[in-house]
Amino acid sequence: MKDYKELGEFLRKRRQELGLTQKQVAEALGYSFPNFISMIENGYKVPLKRYKDFAKVLKLDERETLMRFLMIENEDAVNTLINLPKLDGMDTLLSLITSFCQNLSKDEKLIFIEKVMELLDISKKEIEG
Repeated sequence: MKDYKELGEFLRKRRQELGLTQKQVAEALGYSFPNFISMIENGYKVPLKRYKDFAKVLKLDERETLMRFLMIENEDAVNTLINLPKLDGMDTLLSLITSFCQNLSKDEKLIFIEKVMELLDISKKEIEG
């Protein structure tokens, strides 16, 4: 079982910084059950497909929020990527991406691919500068 407590604590702290109640956040996210926010803040699984909604409501950077959500689901793959001294070519990179995506649902894979494409587009624009 994955540990969602750290993510829940992060979301709670941000909600409190903004002076929002759990009920206000639940309503903004479209949850009819306000206690669901309490459950999330106490370590209940946060739906990855809702990361953009949480980012918007809690006024967080979308990329940072996505990474926090993905790190819970794919902690081993993320740690491998972070700790690599260097990539030995595309085969290694593709292998790591495949490993990272293994446990994602179809929707989560689509989100991941969308974000990779955005990063590639940003990188291309920066290179072309």
